[in-house]
Amino acid sequence: MDTCGICREKRADLQCCFANCTHWFDAICLQPWIESGHNYCPYCLQECDILEYSDGTLKSILSNSDDDNSSESFCGICESEIEENEEIGFMFNCENAGIDHQFHMTCLCEHIVNYGPRCPECGSFCIHILSGNHEEIVFNRRTQDFIHLATNTIYLFC
Repeated sequence: MDTCGICREKRADLQCCFANCTHWFDAICLQPWIESGHNYCPYCLQECDILEYSDGTLKSILSNSDDDNSSESFCGICESEIEENEEIGFMFNCENAGIDHQFHMTCLCEHIVNYGPRCPECGSFCIHILSGNHEEIVFNRRTQDFIHLATNTIYLFC
């Protein structure tokens, strides 16, 4: 229970798991998964509508969507709200799989330059990034540049 199944880091944050399995996650790591409508463990895929928290509380996932403002989205890296006028970045593999990992474009590019082309949320390897308007950008590991495929221009976000 002391290691998150998503970020693999040992944390003191509040942890949670689906009530019918034993795979624990940091509550903050699991929140984007729940907010995107998933009611199953991202590790074993067992379905459940109840989250169990490390402090002993239980919460229904079904009530989650009624309480939250569905227009709010948060960056999976810096965890701050993504404002309407900010450019959003998505990892192509995650977007194709229907997983809604959203990031500030600058946070995502900085993460890729520093840690390599893996999704900060799930670890999926991907050199293709989609901007909020679904323009494809590729990370060139050799030159550490981002290339906009439609115009073949180099992006330097970081």
